[in-house]
Order: sequence, then structure tokens, then C-alpha cells
Amino acid sequence: VTLSTLSPKGKILFTLEGKEINYNSTAYTDPILVTGNETIKAAVFEGTIQKSNFYIQHFQSNLAFGKPVTLRKNPATAYNYGGSLTLVDGKTGRIPWLGSEWLGFSDDTLDATIDLGKEMEIHSIAISFLNDPNSWIYTPTSSLLLSSDGINFSSERCQKFTLSMSKNSIERKKYECESKARYLKIIGTSYKSIPTGFPGKGNPAWLFISEIEVN
Repeated sequence: VTLSTLSPKGKILFTLEGKEINYNSTAYTDPILVTGNETIKAAVFEGTIQKSNFYIQHFQSNLAFGKPVTLRKNPATAYNYGGSLTLVDGKTGRIPWLGSEWLGFSDDTLDATIDLGKEMEIHSIAISFLNDPNSWIYTPTSSLLLSSDGINFSSERCQKFTLSMSKNSIERKKYECESKARYLKIIGTSYKSIPTGFPGKGNPAWLFISEIEVN
């Protein structure tokens, strides 16, 4: 994790493990390596005086955390801030949404393949999508394919749940299964044409995805 500030004075101080921050906290000098569950807090201090708002970020580790992700097609340039790593960086996008926390696709199908590095026991996969019709963003239909060799993919008997859904929210789709796999392919398909009566009617809907968690 790299921290920076536009403040011409003061220095960045930070804490790990969610500890409270003050003027005696550790000074930031080099990128912070995150290898598991972690909460970073940071702020700019000038002497004993805090000069900025707090930066707080929680990272949730899972089997896919930091693993390579291959995308069949890159997201739209305006919504491709962190590249494919955005899907496995341990940070679930928030509401109100920021473009830097999501990958945005338009007029195409999401096709993302995660390489876990070796075959593992898979119990659940959770995927965070954005639902915001006023911004032409709709939760897609999705499917999950698993593979041991990265060539032959199959649809496993996984029970699928939708954990939340409202007009403007994060919708988490969860698959529960008992299987072994090294590669996971997530396919998402959004509306090709937004229905009449909704903003952007007739245009392709946007598909926004954030974190893919594997346990």
C-alpha cells in the first residue's frame, strides 16, 4: 500500500491492526506490505497537530487475495484504475461508489479467470457487483466455472445466493460448493438494452464489479 499527500507540510503517520493514530505513531517512509487481514489508519501531522482527515482501509484476506487475474477484455478506460488486481486486492467497493474501487464494463460480457496457484479446496465464492440504475449500472447475471488445468472448465454444482439487493446498493452473489480447483472463471452478463422507463433506456447497461472472495 502506497500512501501520499498533497500537503506541502507535515508527514504521514500510520498504524496497523486498526490501532488509534496520534502524533507518536509510525512515520510512513516506504510502501506497506499487506499479506493478510489488516486495517491501516493514516493521517498527516505537523508536529502534534493533525492536518488531514483520517485514511482508513480494511483489507480482507482470502484464497484469491493478490492472486493473478486474467480478463478477456479490459474494463472501460475511465473505470480501470487498478486493473485486474482490483478484483482481488482485499477491498470491497463502497457506497457511495468511487470509480477507483470498481472495474466498469459496458456493452460486453465480464470474463475473469483467477489462478489460485495450486489446486485447493473451494467452499465458497462471493462476488460484489454494483446496482445503480440512475447511473445506468445494473447487476448482471453471473455464472461460475472451475478448472484444475486452466483449459477444461466445468460448471460445478454450487448453490447460489444473492445476499443483498436494492435500488442503489452493492449486491453480493455467493456460491457455496465443495470442490477442488486451481482456476475460477467468473462470467457476468448485463443488459444489452436498458428497459423503457429507466435512465439510459435503449443503451447498453454498465457492469461494475469489485471484490471476488474465495474461501
